[in-house]
Amino acid sequence: MDRAITLDEERKRWFEEYKRTSLEMRKMYAELDKLEYEKNWYPFWIGVGLVTSILTSLATFATLLFTIARKI
Repeated sequence: MDRAITLDEERKRWFEEYKRTSLEMRKMYAELDKLEYEKNWYPFWIGVGLVTSILTSLATFATLLFTIARKI
């Protein structure tokens, strides 16, 4: 009987250790994924923002020029 209780306790202890380790690994991989995402995608999104900003400025300037040209 003691052996059965010991095995059951051992299983519970092993499962708790597994859950703790699994959670730590998931956190570690999530952090690595975040760093990888930042390294690869931030320059892309900064570029998208710059191009959008430049195109918006050019469109505003062109609209201003056409408005001035129509009034002349």
